Amino acid sequence: MSEQMVVERRSRRKTLTDRQVAALPRKRARYTMADPEQRGLYLRVPTTGPIVFVVAVRDQYGRKPWVRLGDTGNMRIEDARERAGTVIRRL
Repeated sequence: MSEQMVVERRSRRKTLTDRQVAALPRKRARYTMADPEQRGLYLRVPTTGPIVFVVAVRDQYGRKPWVRLGDTGNMRIEDARERAGTVIRRL
């Protein structure tokens, strides 16, 4: 009675492009989406208005401040990743 069970794992999205960010759906409430490439970088998608890049990392005091980097109209995702790395190193 030993059958091998095959477990399928959902593959995690490895990249997020500017085109995919622009196509993110708007919902009834604001939601946050993590960037799969840069740890601590998130996208806040509001119901209306521009999508915003934010960084959230615990500081030395245990707090988790949300630092706004910019919106998708003024910044590409590659630039946001670079700035996020700088902010994370500073915290």
